[in-house]
Amino acid sequence: MMDQSVIPEAKLIDVHSWLEENESNFKPPICNKMMHNDQLKVFFVGGPNERNDYHIELGEEFFYQLKGDMCLKVIECGRKKSIHIRQGEAFLLPARIPHSPQRKANTIGMVIERQRENNELDGLRYYVDDDGENILYERWFHCYDLGTQLAPLIKKFHDSNEYKTGKPSENSRLIEVPYMDDNRTVNIDPISLSKWLQCHDEEIDQIGHRTLFDESYGFTTRVQIYGGDFKHCIRSDKKDDRFEIFIWQMVSSATIRLGQQPIIHLKTGNSLRIPPFTRVELDTRSGCYTLVLSMPSSSS
Repeated sequence: MMDQSVIPEAKLIDVHSWLEENESNFKPPICNKMMHNDQLKVFFVGGPNERNDYHIELGEEFFYQLKGDMCLKVIECGRKKSIHIRQGEAFLLPARIPHSPQRKANTIGMVIERQRENNELDGLRYYVDDDGENILYERWFHCYDLGTQLAPLIKKFHDSNEYKTGKPSENSRLIEVPYMDDNRTVNIDPISLSKWLQCHDEEIDQIGHRTLFDESYGFTTRVQIYGGDFKHCIRSDKKDDRFEIFIWQMVSSATIRLGQQPIIHLKTGNSLRIPPFTRVELDTRSGCYTLVLSMPSSSS
């Protein structure tokens, strides 16, 4: 749980300008730069970055490709599968599914995760011959910053006997797995946001919002697209107090008020990370589309 005494301030960022300013940070082997590292972990990833490691976590992951395409290798229902996320597409990965992002040069993607609870562990795993079945090497760790933690873990694997021999040993797993992989869920297909808006723009103009990922999938992550001539109360004084909200202005402009603070003007491509314990009111108009995302913990 976030300490209320150190709640970060809301931060408005022009994503395009931010990417240009941080272009030098997108270097192998991880190629990422963190934008927000509080309750919501918002980071952008470049390439080339082709990896054999698989990541496992108790939270969900939101992907959006701003430039170029990527491939997300997953172990789905016990078998390897490649999910291709193309430019302009969004994807939400369920919890406990081993996954390995593959990115090409001159591509940029946004990834959003949530802060881990104190008792949560993430897994880093390699399979024998990348077969997706037989585990060669696995380590569990408390994740607080993937941007800095993954590279040392990958280096330890490359220094290991398992890497040198390609064979598992008694040191392949040092602890019992803290939770089992999800071997039952079938992943949804990535969603083209432009095509999705074309299908649902009239509905959003009429009722003011729509959920991007159907609630029948059972995700805890909430992604809503707001628009139309409405004043929306995104969060009252008590609803979901302990979680941050990420806002991304997809199309046109909108205004937002946080508590009693002055109005903030959102333009296309602007993002805003809103701290917990903050009332949020969003003012949109017809033809305006605003993405609003939150990621409560699995225990909430």
